[in-house]
Amino acid sequence: MAFITLGDPLTFSTFIYLMRKIRERLPEILICTVPGITSFHAAAACANLPLAEGEEAVTILSGAKGGNLLKEALKVSDNVVLMKTYRHFPAILAQIEESGLQDNCCFISRCGLEGEIVEQDFARMTGMKQPHYLSLMIIKKRGLEMPQTIPASHRGLHRTRMVNRTCPHEVRYL
Repeated sequence: MAFITLGDPLTFSTFIYLMRKIRERLPEILICTVPGITSFHAAAACANLPLAEGEEAVTILSGAKGGNLLKEALKVSDNVVLMKTYRHFPAILAQIEESGLQDNCCFISRCGLEGEIVEQDFARMTGMKQPHYLSLMIIKKRGLEMPQTIPASHRGLHRTRMVNRTCPHEVRYL
């Protein structure tokens, strides 16, 4: 039997729950896990945003229940990755705004897939409808470097192009 997942099977994945159930019900079964590329690593690469450098601390949180843990994480981390932002997106954006980090966050949705979005314009984020399930935020307290997004043609993917208003020479995919 095989269970295929997007991202890494042991990072915020349904596979974790399945693995526990199999171990509970069929302890004689050997489970072999093959690591994958985590969505936050893929998203950071897609946006050309370093997750951490030097002595910076990074925290990876689930936003499945909202952005409640974000404020606490920002007290101890230089950078935060907030996974599963789809369900409580307005509340998460409110937490980011309350923290004064509107210009320090990047929203990535459907990374590497048709319909990929990489957005740094907070006003545009607040105007979005409910994001896709495969969405996350990267928040950097010290600020974002302006990324140079790789055109779809160079990545072998076909997407619709749109100029990103945060950086006119940059390409944004919708």
